[in-house]
Amino acid sequence: MFSKNNNEVRPVDGFFLNQNSKLSGDLSAVGLIRIAGEYDGVINGEQLLVEETGSVKGKVNVSKATIKGNVRAELKCTGELNISNTGDLEGNITYGKLIVALGGRCEGTIQELPEPKIGHVVSSLDAMFPRKAETQAG
Repeated sequence: MFSKNNNEVRPVDGFFLNQNSKLSGDLSAVGLIRIAGEYDGVINGEQLLVEETGSVKGKVNVSKATIKGNVRAELKCTGELNISNTGDLEGNITYGKLIVALGGRCEGTIQELPEPKIGHVVSSLDAMFPRKAETQAG
């Protein structure tokens, strides 16, 4: 989802797909992306929550994720990836920190990301949406 202002395209704050909906495409959002329906495509954002009724297929790149539903994806989570007792995750998975509750399922190629070096930390959104340099009139 994008917001357009002054011919500048930028991500919107948050996104929700309810359980009776299906959507496919590319999604970029700041804040929480909450999926309770069916999503097929690319997701880029800060935080992803896949509800118990939700399913995601495609490619996901987020800072934090909580999986309560079904995900079949190439998933990169630079921070905490939490799979609840109802969560079912399958695919090529890279993560910063992995938590799998009893009953949760995580299957596929699973790889931990290396620890970032101090002074070289850049959030995934900063990399995707660089800010314009601000100048001061003097």
